[in-house]
Amino acid sequence: MSHDAERTPGSTSLDPVPTDGTPGPGDPVPEGARSSLYVPKGLRTGPSLEDRAFIGHPGGLPWMLQVEMWERFSWFGMRAILLYFLVDTLANGGLGLSTNTGQVVVSAYGAAVCS
Repeated sequence: MSHDAERTPGSTSLDPVPTDGTPGPGDPVPEGARSSLYVPKGLRTGPSLEDRAFIGHPGGLPWMLQVEMWERFSWFGMRAILLYFLVDTLANGGLGLSTNTGQVVVSAYGAAVCS
C-alpha cells in the first residue's frame, strides 16, 4: 500500500508520507519483520514478582526513599542558609535585611520555584 495521495485513518498531518513506495504509518508489517527495532519482545515494565526485598516492596524502594530524604534535606537546608545570609549584618557578609523582609524573600523564592 503506497501513501502517494491518501492518509491512513489513524495518521495525523505530522506523520511523514513516503512517496517512494515504502511502507508508511499504518501499513501492515510484512511477515517475518519486527514491528519495532527499539522494543524487545520480552520487555518487562515493572519489577519481577521475586523482587520483594523490603517488607514486600521492590528492592529499589529503600534507595528511592534515601534519595528523597537527602533531596528534602538539601532543599530545606538551602532555604535556612539563604535566610541567614539575607538577615545577617553587612559586616558579617550578609545583606542586612530585617528578619521579616528576609522571610518574605525566602517565601517568594519558594513559591516561585515550587509552582
